[in-house]
Amino acid sequence: MEFWSAKEDFFECLVSTLEVVDKLYKGQPMDENQRNSMAQTIAGMIQVDPLKGTNLVNLSVSGPDPVEITNIANIVAEIYMGKSLRDKVDDYKNASSWIDERISDTIVKMKKARSLSKERTLAS
Repeated sequence: MEFWSAKEDFFECLVSTLEVVDKLYKGQPMDENQRNSMAQTIAGMIQVDPLKGTNLVNLSVSGPDPVEITNIANIVAEIYMGKSLRDKVDDYKNASSWIDERISDTIVKMKKARSLSKERTLAS
């Protein structure tokens, strides 16, 4: 169950309220209905507003218990930052793989060119 509204489209549903529930109530027995109900409650407590012209957001959590809302805000930030970091690492890995493939292709082409050059030298 994703809590990012259409207005925060660019997040592409990076964090789910179920992840927040799992971290917030870790170790506490909860059936699937309770878990989903808690996720819906938490989704209603969260407001995310992108700050125009930046990659920053304003994360607001409202509710009666200041300790709980602080924990929710911290968990959401932690999940988001972890996902963001994993995405960046994946991007670097993909770029590195692409570069490795180009280098390998270039080496193969150079070897072929060198071999053709040797054949032409021997033929003349």
